[in-house]
Amino acid sequence: ALRPASESAWVDLGTAHLQSGQFDEATVAFERAARLAPNPWQNHRDLGLARAGQKRWPNADEAFATAAQLAPDSAAVELAWAESHTARGDFRATLLHALAAIERDTESAEANYQAGLAHVQLHEPALARKRLEAAIKLRPDHAEAILQLGNAQQMLGEYALAMRLYRRAIELRPESAMADANSG
Repeated sequence: ALRPASESAWVDLGTAHLQSGQFDEATVAFERAARLAPNPWQNHRDLGLARAGQKRWPNADEAFATAAQLAPDSAAVELAWAESHTARGDFRATLLHALAAIERDTESAEANYQAGLAHVQLHEPALARKRLEAAIKLRPDHAEAILQLGNAQQMLGEYALAMRLYRRAIELRPESAMADANSG
């Protein structure tokens, strides 16, 4: 069994496991990294991501809260926390953390996307449109933001515009099952 000796080696191992979807192994690695170097906020954020991957929501929230205490100005912590709330379907909390990420980094396309997605899910299409347009302005090829903007436009009764947006999302990500499901 591999036994890294340093915090950075545990982080590297945890990152590899996280990227390959091995959340149990990633959790163990990030827990060890956090014990060896408890102050780096990234270790706690990554531990939160790994625990979220395991659907261990209270444990994920605990890790994200620690990361937020260590790096109160970090948009990355708030964004990761927002994404974990999206994964569990808690869109009010997604919105809270996405807006906090935007406060810390107004140029974050992903934070604007998460806020827009939350607004769509909360049936707030006008607010969704504002955030999703900001995400697309920052990253014009953001297929998921374009797809969700189509959903917001559809909710607002702008059906022709919604169809154009769905087609654009499919052009950018033809493999996207979500785009296929929303375009018909």
